[in-house]
Amino acid sequence: MLNIDGDQISIAIDLDQGGRLASLQWRDMQFAVPFNGDVLRWGWYCMAPWAGRIKDGLVKDSKGITHQLPTTFMPPHAIHGFGFFSSWQDLGGGKQLLEFPAPYNGALVIQHFEILDDALRWSLEYEANGCDLPFSLGFHPWIARDIGKGDSAELDFKANKMM
Repeated sequence: MLNIDGDQISIAIDLDQGGRLASLQWRDMQFAVPFNGDVLRWGWYCMAPWAGRIKDGLVKDSKGITHQLPTTFMPPHAIHGFGFFSSWQDLGGGKQLLEFPAPYNGALVIQHFEILDDALRWSLEYEANGCDLPFSLGFHPWIARDIGKGDSAELDFKANKMM
């Protein structure tokens, strides 16, 4: 676990569980859903090299060749990329690196967490390095519904389309 502490905010990044933010505490309130046994539904993680679901896990490169992505977590679709279940490398200074496996060989993503006074900045950079498959990046924060103050929160959202 990699810990980064500021004056009011402290975070813990689990490099072996998708490089995810396993804990975000601000003024003694926890804003990240803790580990609950489901790899998809806890912490805050990077979705890369694709965000959301890819229908049937099939993508085409620039030559028109179809590649099968893993559909392990939400068959028959590929979901949220490799980032959320892979081990990340700590680069120091709040930065972590993930190099992607096939068919995204050569491509990588770097995430950067910065604590700024009473704010958190989380950024992502993608480098294709010759990989010509389509990509997208996203953030998937699992925010705690109950932070110990006030009422619980609930959000209901249904998408109209799938990529």
